Amino acid sequence: MRAYINNKPFDFDQEITILEAARQMGFFIPTLCAFKPLCHTPGTCAVCIVRVKRADGQELTLTSCKTPLEDGMEVDTISSQVKKMQRTQVALIFADHDMDCVTCGRYGNCELLQLARNLGVQKAPFTGKFIAERKVDHTDPAIELDVNKCAVWRCAIRSKASERFVLMKSERKPVYA
Repeated sequence: MRAYINNKPFDFDQEITILEAARQMGFFIPTLCAFKPLCHTPGTCAVCIVRVKRADGQELTLTSCKTPLEDGMEVDTISSQVKKMQRTQVALIFADHDMDCVTCGRYGNCELLQLARNLGVQKAPFTGKFIAERKVDHTDPAIELDVNKCAVWRCAIRSKASERFVLMKSERKPVYA
């Protein structure tokens, strides 16, 4: 099977997402939720949106992390239209984010701020207008989870019967608790 990413052919014979194929080709697609060690739910941040033209001519805007590449598909990851949509998505994430960065454990090493810089987001036009009130989770006495600080908190927690992944407040690394 063959698809085209930014007009370059990509041959494949098994299921692969647009994001995975683009990365194999060396194309950067921004993402916050596609972090495999956290066993994320793909598409939660929607920053990885791309424009797709299917073999039947249907044109769509889709998240690349959960959309399988199809035979004959044409994918645009680099046009000004796509970059503008990605910047808008980052601005919307900022709209529901506590911007008190200096009190954050990730200050100076924040994925959201780095992504904003990479995409050229100079300011967040919606900041502070839509922030939902969320309580700090003190369930575990050794760990505090402040979802008001973490823009990708939905991606960071997964529970199973035998293990629980959490996010350390200070190091922001997945650990077993």
